[in-house]
Amino acid sequence: PRASRAASRDSRRACGSRAGKKASAKNKPDFVAFNSNNRRYHYPGRSYTPFRSAFMQVDGLARVPNPFIGLKLGYWLDFAGVARVVREFYSFVRNNPSVLVDPTGLKPPVFKGFEADRYQEHDAIIEEIVKDFNSSAESKQCWCCSTADQAAKIPDLTEAMIKAWLIQESGGGDQRSKDAWKDDPAQVNVPGDWSDYKKECCCLKEPKERNEVGMPINLYAAVMWLCRKGFGKSGQPARNRTEGTFDGWQAALQRYNGRSAVTTNDKTYSENYAAAIMDRATDPKTEKKIELPQPKPPEPPK
Repeated sequence: PRASRAASRDSRRACGSRAGKKASAKNKPDFVAFNSNNRRYHYPGRSYTPFRSAFMQVDGLARVPNPFIGLKLGYWLDFAGVARVVREFYSFVRNNPSVLVDPTGLKPPVFKGFEADRYQEHDAIIEEIVKDFNSSAESKQCWCCSTADQAAKIPDLTEAMIKAWLIQESGGGDQRSKDAWKDDPAQVNVPGDWSDYKKECCCLKEPKERNEVGMPINLYAAVMWLCRKGFGKSGQPARNRTEGTFDGWQAALQRYNGRSAVTTNDKTYSENYAAAIMDRATDPKTEKKIELPQPKPPEPPK
């Protein structure tokens, strides 16, 4: 078939170098910038859609009735199963299905120590939130209830930071953490930790029990609340203080936690909380424990 002959003539790696050639200055990754018109990354002979985490071209190996035959013989069959097609090393080293390949690094990472399936179940929602938040200054203005000028200075979110944050909040192995992870992983909607500002923009009402409302609404609300914490401790809509500026995501995380007790490393609990999240987000391949330094015991009376 015509598609098979075309694939044979132009079998390429995802990043542009032809199969079978050694890496050199000529065939190093030939990356083409993100095309905002069709929202894809383009490689020679192949285009990648980050928001679906998939190449547009289908996975030829999956079409073989028995994929192990294709792996063993080093080739796969076309759709009709009648022609040999040159293997395309689109996953760089291992011949993984293209849906598992993430050459742009835009998918939420799988953090070391948190590889269980349940820790990945919110990935699609995280991607959707980050994509929408970062899409424009107008979108940031909506998420943070800010003015246009304030929104223009808010840095982008990353999937890694959001997921690292959720792990810190409710990534424990106890049942309470598991229940929280399922319905309110950022613990934004907890009895006893209420502010009337959560009604405004965040679309929440004061809960009577933990984990009310559920996903994805709780996570949308949590990101709104976190963003507003970047402007100040109260969490009020940023537009209420037009002179206010966004102080950064680490400051937002610190205020989101809010615990001011000094711990055994002479930093406040909230400082350690924010630092642990940012550290985990920037180094997903190194296991970072959830446990933080605890508050110092009170000094005995003199």
